Amino acid sequence: MAYYPFVFMVAPGFSILSLGVILEVLNASNRTGNANWFCWSCLTVDGEPVLSDSGVSLNADGSFEQIRVNRPRVLMILRGREPLDTYAERQLISAVRHANRHGAFVGEIDGNAELLLKCGIDRSVLALCKNTVYDKAIADLALDSDSRHTYPFDRPTFACDSADDCSAATLEVVHTLAGDEVARAVRKQLSKESGLFSGDRSIDISLESLSSRARSRLMVRDALTLMKHTIQQPIRMTEIAAELGISTRQLERKFEVHLKTSPAQIYSQMRLEHARQLMAKGYRSVTEIALASGYKSHSNFSQAFRGYFKQKPTDMLRHLDENAGAVAAE
Repeated sequence: MAYYPFVFMVAPGFSILSLGVILEVLNASNRTGNANWFCWSCLTVDGEPVLSDSGVSLNADGSFEQIRVNRPRVLMILRGREPLDTYAERQLISAVRHANRHGAFVGEIDGNAELLLKCGIDRSVLALCKNTVYDKAIADLALDSDSRHTYPFDRPTFACDSADDCSAATLEVVHTLAGDEVARAVRKQLSKESGLFSGDRSIDISLESLSSRARSRLMVRDALTLMKHTIQQPIRMTEIAAELGISTRQLERKFEVHLKTSPAQIYSQMRLEHARQLMAKGYRSVTEIALASGYKSHSNFSQAFRGYFKQKPTDMLRHLDENAGAVAAE
């Protein structure tokens, strides 16, 4: 049985919760069918134990320099809340570029994609920023499906800033490498054992409800597509519902059932992700970015952006410029 090696490059102050949920998904995958799909190792800057954000010490399997020997199929960078020192950052950037060149999946945990941006992997980062919200929602719908089709994990990088995002991203990787059947089994198993993916109501549903559930899922997918195509000129929820032939309340219930969120929240997040994509592409006028993301008011855009990304649009633009300058200077 082929196995897929994961390598975790761990920085001081990393989230022990994020690492825990990732390992829980991988362990569940290995238990499925008694097949050792995945193995993993943890590397630190100097190969010495490192403290997590909660003070728990993690032993290392080696130093960052061993990344070229390990040749991972998946590389995950577990960032700490504190800034990295120059040596550690250079080691991580080198590792990400090396893994990307060799076709590995690369993930940044708790770093708001800052390290990925510094690596200058433009195509990967833009694919991530293309619309993480839309991609994740479509992926959730695919794994929620009663059919056996495969959802393609078609981007080589991803970034997560919460334990829930880590579990979802890891499940997507499992889905791609081990297949649809394994991913569905893992999702079902963990929803019962630990509450991960517990909102998945496709588990143990009756045969009588499959056809209506499938129709409901297709409506959510069509609503997401309509949202994606109207980011620059947003339309009201009533218009989206009318396009699908249902009421606004019915639309809200379908999003809650399949995606555990509201259509308005998804729509807002998609527009803000679009704004970040424009910044990554080189747009520098906040007013222009706001208008292109469906915001007529500069102040409303700045407030929404800060609420979602935890920083002002001008701060993100400044960070992007600094990172681009640092990469150009290397």
